[in-house]
Amino acid sequence: MRVSVVIPTYGRPQSLARCLDAIARQRRPADETIVVVRGDDLASEQVARSRGAAVRVVRVDRPGVVAAMNAGIDASDGDVVALTDDDAAPHEDWLARLLAVYEGDPGVAAVGGRDRLHFDGRPWDGGSTQRVGTISRIGVITGNHHMGSGPPRDVDVLKGVNLSVRGGLLRELRIDERLRGVGTEHHWELGLCLSLRRRGLRVVYDPEIAVDHFPQPRIDDSREFRPEELRDSTHNKAVAVLEHLPAPARAAHRAWALAIGTGTEPGLAQLLRARVRRAGGWARFRATQAGLRDAAHTVRRTRRGDTRLR
Repeated sequence: MRVSVVIPTYGRPQSLARCLDAIARQRRPADETIVVVRGDDLASEQVARSRGAAVRVVRVDRPGVVAAMNAGIDASDGDVVALTDDDAAPHEDWLARLLAVYEGDPGVAAVGGRDRLHFDGRPWDGGSTQRVGTISRIGVITGNHHMGSGPPRDVDVLKGVNLSVRGGLLRELRIDERLRGVGTEHHWELGLCLSLRRRGLRVVYDPEIAVDHFPQPRIDDSREFRPEELRDSTHNKAVAVLEHLPAPARAAHRAWALAIGTGTEPGLAQLLRARVRRAGGWARFRATQAGLRDAAHTVRRTRRGDTRLR
């Protein structure tokens, strides 16, 4: 099986160099490594081109990680396409372990694993769990990909920093261009994985398939809370969830999101807690609800055949 590695990057040349070093150390080498750079990011392009023929550079002019990934996916030709972030360093057996899962079962559409988080140069021990990458009957998402333990298992969603898909499927589906965001369109992997699950295909998580992850904000993301960022993030997640769930469950999801929600995307119950614990609860509530309304609008327009976002 041929394997392509696609790495979107913007404004983090030192992190990109670390990532490419890790790809070069793979026990099972990539058949092609594609780095997608923005036209104005000369420093990152220089890092990629310094690797010579080992790295293929694809340039994009549109901002955002979705445009970058789709350009890399379109340029790939692997039977498997492995995606990772420029702030990650895959372990040396990353590609070998990924491919072993595909070779064992033609029903496997996507494979990924754990991202071992590092902060300030130190590994973070946040505990472990076997409950990873699930979606409930009413659309509540459980992530925990950075804490996964136990044997390989089928999941509903993988994390984008450590995710691979069969090449033909990925080039057919691509990444949803309806998603919103500045710099990073959050939750892009959710819609991709759920679309595979709706086809009856397997999405496999194995915590032994690991990358070291050194999270950094993208250069065009804000370090401060901004309501519009939460609105866009909520929109992206809700579009994937609403298109995945049957009609009764969609109604239940909207009711849950309004009445309860999460600490990050608060409903009324979480709003009351947030007002006690921290400022900004009301702004988060309004941004979350605006994102949910926008998502319902996006889904309706798509069903009518109008895919324009604005």
